[in-house]
Amino acid sequence: MSQVFHLRGGRRGTTGLIDAWCHQHDVRAVTCTDAYEACVHLLRQAEPAPLVAFLGTDWLGRDEWAIVDYARATWPRTALVLYGSAAAWPGLSLPELAVCCPTVTTLRQLLAHAPAELVEHVRQAGRHPAPPPRPAAPAPSVGPLADLAISDPPAALLTREELAALLGED
Repeated sequence: MSQVFHLRGGRRGTTGLIDAWCHQHDVRAVTCTDAYEACVHLLRQAEPAPLVAFLGTDWLGRDEWAIVDYARATWPRTALVLYGSAAAWPGLSLPELAVCCPTVTTLRQLLAHAPAELVEHVRQAGRHPAPPPRPAAPAPSVGPLADLAISDPPAALLTREELAALLGED
């Protein structure tokens, strides 16, 4: 069974599309609700590398965009799919082997592919140079995905202090 990684940082409607795709294609999803939980997963359980890493951008704060580069550094051959209204920022540069789906339509078009075809599509479309620093996060209630059901941003499972203690940092 194939495996994907899913940072559920998107609105409920878009995360549901990815959940349905995983179910339809019998793909196991490892999910995280925020960038800090994703960081812990990348540190502790990076293997096996997933086929695809879906990264929701609607709720990523300015200091959380590093998770995109960290996922790329941890899984250099994994296809990255950034989805959500924040993925449409002007001037946003993507890491190598990554694509953006800033609208529900573009995400649905990508998810119309079977897993192997989706990965190949990302590999063909996502040949980009290394990204510059990320811009500040836009308000989550604006953008092309604002018409979806709005939910509160996911609550962090760990505070920064708890994460630092867990990782043994002082």
